[in-house]
Amino acid sequence: MHRVVPLLCAAVDHLVPVARGRANEATNLRTTCAPCNTRKADFLLEEIGMTDRSDEIASGWDGLTGSYRQLWESQRDEEGKLLD
Repeated sequence: MHRVVPLLCAAVDHLVPVARGRANEATNLRTTCAPCNTRKADFLLEEIGMTDRSDEIASGWDGLTGSYRQLWESQRDEEGKLLD
C-alpha cells in the first residue's frame, strides 16, 4: 500500500473521547479524515481549535456511522466483548 493511502481514508472519531468517559454511542461518533483523528487524540474539539461541522452537512447523511455500527456489532458477542 502506498504511504499516502491511510492519510486519505475516513476514520471514525468520538466527539467526547472514551478516555474522558463518553461511550461508543452513535451521537458521539463523527467521520473524520485520518490526520484529523490523529491530531484530535483524546482532546475535546474546543481544546485544540477544531469545530464539529456535522450540522453543516446535509441532514440525510449519517457520516458513514451506520456502516461503522454494523461493523462494530459484527465484531462483538452478545455481551459486547470483542470476538477473537
